[in-house]
Amino acid sequence: MSDTPKSVTQEQFAEIAAGGKAVIIDERPKPAYDKSDQKIPGTDWRNFEQAGEWASELPDGAEVIVYCIHGHEKSQGAALALTAAGVDAAYLEGGFEGYIAA
Repeated sequence: MSDTPKSVTQEQFAEIAAGGKAVIIDERPKPAYDKSDQKIPGTDWRNFEQAGEWASELPDGAEVIVYCIHGHEKSQGAALALTAAGVDAAYLEGGFEGYIAA
C-alpha cells in the first residue's frame, strides 16, 4: 500500500459532486463542523480517527471523497485508512478552505 493517498483537485471535485454519485465525507473536527454555517451540500460528517471502523458502512463500489479543513493530515489519513479497507477513496486537495475559496 502506498503512503500517499489519491487526491482530487477542486475542479475534479466540482465535476464529481455535480454527478451526485460519490459519497462525500466531512472530516472537520466535530466542534468546527457543528459551529460552521457553511457545509458542502450532500455531505456526511464522520470521525476521521475511526475511518477504518466505518469503512464497511459505505456503499459497495462507491467513490468516496473525504475532506478536512485544509486537506492535510486528517483527510489524507482517512483516505489511506479507507483505501486499506478496500474503499475507492481520495482526499480533496485544499480541503474545505479550498472549496470555499473556489
